[in-house]
Amino acid sequence: MSRSKNGNNGFSKLGAALLVGFLGVAVFSLIVIGVDSSNHSPSPSALEDSLYTLTAGYTHTAYLKPNIVYDNKTKLTGGSYAFLSLVKALSIGYQAEIHGASLNGTYVLKASIGDGETWEKTVMIKGPERFEDSFNNTLNINVTRLENIISMVLKETKTYSPSYQLIITARIQGTLRSGNHSRPLLLEVKHPITLDYSSNKLVFSATSRKISGMIGSLGPQNNRDKGYVLGSRITPYLLLVSSAGGMGAAYYALIARRKPVGDAEAEEEYKDIIVSGGEPPETPRRVEVAGLRELARIGVMLEKPVVKGPKTYYVLDGETLYTYTRIRSEEKKQ
Repeated sequence: MSRSKNGNNGFSKLGAALLVGFLGVAVFSLIVIGVDSSNHSPSPSALEDSLYTLTAGYTHTAYLKPNIVYDNKTKLTGGSYAFLSLVKALSIGYQAEIHGASLNGTYVLKASIGDGETWEKTVMIKGPERFEDSFNNTLNINVTRLENIISMVLKETKTYSPSYQLIITARIQGTLRSGNHSRPLLLEVKHPITLDYSSNKLVFSATSRKISGMIGSLGPQNNRDKGYVLGSRITPYLLLVSSAGGMGAAYYALIARRKPVGDAEAEEEYKDIIVSGGEPPETPRRVEVAGLRELARIGVMLEKPVVKGPKTYYVLDGETLYTYTRIRSEEKKQ
């Protein structure tokens, strides 16, 4: 009997010790989470909030020469091409709009003609004009004037090309804002229209462009990729589910912040979108991010793969290249 009694007492003491331990762990974890939530970076959703996309493009109408009727029309709207010998003038309706942020600034629209390699001459400039978040404007271009410029250059250079390019350029400058973040923006968006004399066609390409980037800081001072943000990953009620859950959450709270997320862990987490490749290409815009996990999030949001190069991970989105330089093994050990 005494043995049974002692066994029960032992069980009671063990149960009481576990209960007290669990309560202590839970209270301590709640304190840690509360402090962490108030003192550290916002949740990873803030990364999504700081992603912006600028959509820029044009519509076009080709006005035919006098007494010319094509398909019962004297003007052609849309389409991928028009017959060059039939067109007298072009009307280019240009539009640009920002998504995911506000943008205040100025824009300039320019049309220029050239051979794409050795020469380029400005045909028309509109602006600068102020705008907020979006703008639209129209460029009316005389095709006969373009051909006169081409003829003049041909006489001077004695160099003939079977095709020339009418370049529509939008130069956009201003300040991006999203929440507490702001940053300057300066970019040029170009849309080529080809005058192809070999096929007698005006070819309209790249009529719409999307350019994405980040507003928030992505430098080393950003702590999101150096450790876990506890307040965004653990909610207090999870600690009350069971003693094992409570102790696991407490253990997470105590040690996970001290364990940086390395390349190997991030690569395993996002292995489905990481592919092997070569060196990153040269692009007009390059954004260096603080960690592989952050780069992978950008890839997920843009629906682009993360390319693993010899020294660099990168995501290519049009003319913007997001990169992260890989951590060497000796640096990880320090």
